[in-house]
Amino acid sequence: MDIQQYITERVDGQTSWYSAKSRSNKTNYTRTKVALTIIAAVIPALTAYIGDEVFKTLIAILSVAMAVLANISTIFNFKDNWTKYRNMSEILKSEKNIFLAGAGKYTDAANPEQVVC
Repeated sequence: MDIQQYITERVDGQTSWYSAKSRSNKTNYTRTKVALTIIAAVIPALTAYIGDEVFKTLIAILSVAMAVLANISTIFNFKDNWTKYRNMSEILKSEKNIFLAGAGKYTDAANPEQVVC
């Protein structure tokens, strides 16, 4: 495998994968937090109508939904995964650019391809 093929198939492929996973986790984190915020804001407003059975039921359902969303966010670690995947994607991009520029640890290497592979 030559270096261009390695960069195209391995480095670019992994960078794309990490970027996609980062985006997915960011989207899930953001959606979960927005939903939790809306539910948390609506529940106190609904307590003004606590005498009505429909609102009692709605408050109970929203409270359960809030607990479920909070635990889903914790179980799947959307925020941590988002930042870890983004960080790895940026590290790969940076390392690729350093290699292509012949800088850093690739400057004095007799065979820079050996340092990569």
